[in-house]
Amino acid sequence: MILKSNTFLWLWIPIFGVIAQFFIEILVPKDQLAALHSEFGPHEAVQFIIIASASIVAFIMLFMKPVRTRPFLFVWVAIAFVCGVYVSGEELSWGQHVFEWGTPEYWANLNDQGETNFHNTSSWLDQKPRLLLELGILIGGIIIPALQYFKVKLP
Repeated sequence: MILKSNTFLWLWIPIFGVIAQFFIEILVPKDQLAALHSEFGPHEAVQFIIIASASIVAFIMLFMKPVRTRPFLFVWVAIAFVCGVYVSGEELSWGQHVFEWGTPEYWANLNDQGETNFHNTSSWLDQKPRLLLELGILIGGIIIPALQYFKVKLP
């Protein structure tokens, strides 16, 4: 099975990332830490790359026979794709920071950071989609694989 052969990708890289982040938070001075977490810092770039990559994987999976023939799985992967596109697009303010365009005045009045994104306009467009994505990662990335590993029959 693919999951067992790529243990390095799905298990060890994420574990290393969590451990590295732990040490970064403890050992890096506060002023440098602020730069890491800034709008143009590496943390934001890495977050975009990971979520955009996951969106691409989800999109490709939508065309695979095992996904297409299981309606629940197909809907799950489709939701993962949409959520990934939303979160990665929002992370870059839909390209504003890459292409350096200004925010239209009417939108700047709605957005608390003056950016071209939705998540700074209300908690419903910020915290709720993030929560859905995190639940999806928890369920689809930890709970379901654990159930499969222990050979629990899934619908």
